[in-house]
Amino acid sequence: MRRRGGKKAKAKLEPEAEDTTPPPPPTRDTKEELFPVDWTPELSLSMLTIILEDREIKMGLYPGAGQHASTKNSGGKPKTDHQFVIAEALWKHESFWPQGKAMTTKVRTQICNKIKNRLSKMEKEVRIINEKMGQTGQGMTSKDEIDGLVAERPSRNPVGLGNSESGIDLSALNAAEDLYTEMKTPDVDDDQTSLSGLIDNATKTSKVSKTQIPSKRKPAASKSSSLPESQLPPTKKFKISNEFSQISETMQHTHQKALDLAMEKERSKGKELEL
Repeated sequence: MRRRGGKKAKAKLEPEAEDTTPPPPPTRDTKEELFPVDWTPELSLSMLTIILEDREIKMGLYPGAGQHASTKNSGGKPKTDHQFVIAEALWKHESFWPQGKAMTTKVRTQICNKIKNRLSKMEKEVRIINEKMGQTGQGMTSKDEIDGLVAERPSRNPVGLGNSESGIDLSALNAAEDLYTEMKTPDVDDDQTSLSGLIDNATKTSKVSKTQIPSKRKPAASKSSSLPESQLPPTKKFKISNEFSQISETMQHTHQKALDLAMEKERSKGKELEL
C-alpha cells in the first residue's frame, strides 16, 4: 500500500554545462577602413601635386565650365579611375597595399573613397576661405593659405564675380572729350583776295571742263566693218552737272560785276581830277 501524504522524491537538478564554444570571428564592416591613413600636410600636398601635374586627372576630377566629358561612348574616364591612379601613386610602394587577388572590386572602391573623402574635406575648407575672401578681398593673408587652394569648380565657385568694393575706372568715358575739343570749325575769310582767288579757280575749272567735252559728231564707220552704221554702239556723252554749271555762271557774273565796279571807280576818280 502506498502511504498517503508521503513525500515525493525530489528530482536532482544537474548544473548546466558552460558554453565553451569559441565566439565567431568578427566580421569586417563594409564601412570600416581598409587601412588607416594619416593625412599629414605633406601627404595632402603630394596628392595635390599629382592632380596638378597630370592634366588628364585634373580635367577628369575638376572640369572647367562647359568641359564635362561624358563617360559614355569613350567620352572620358570615370572619376573612380582617376582616384585609383592617385592612390596607386601614393601607397603602391607600401606594405599594406593589396596585391594580386586581394585587390577586389570592394577593396578598390574603399581605396577610391579615401581619396574622394579627403578631397571633399579640403573643398569645404576652401569654400569657407572663399566666403571670407569674397566679402573684403583680403580673406587670405599668408602664403600657406594661398598654396592650399584647390577644387576650382564652377558649380560651387561662381566664375566672373568680382569684388564689389573695388574702384571703377572712368578714364575710358573721357576719351571722346579730347577728340571733341580737337575738332574746330574752319575760319571764314571774307576779304577780297580770297574771293578773287575763288573766282579764278572756278574760272579755270570751267575752262578745263569745257575742253574735256567730247565732240557731238558721230565717228564715221570704218570701211572694213561689216556692221551697218545703225548697229554701231553709241558713243558716250559726257554731261556737266547742272549744279556745277550754275555755280560757274554765278562766279563769272560776280567777277564781271567786280570789274565793272572797279572801272566805275576809276571813271569817278578821273572826273574829280578834271574838276
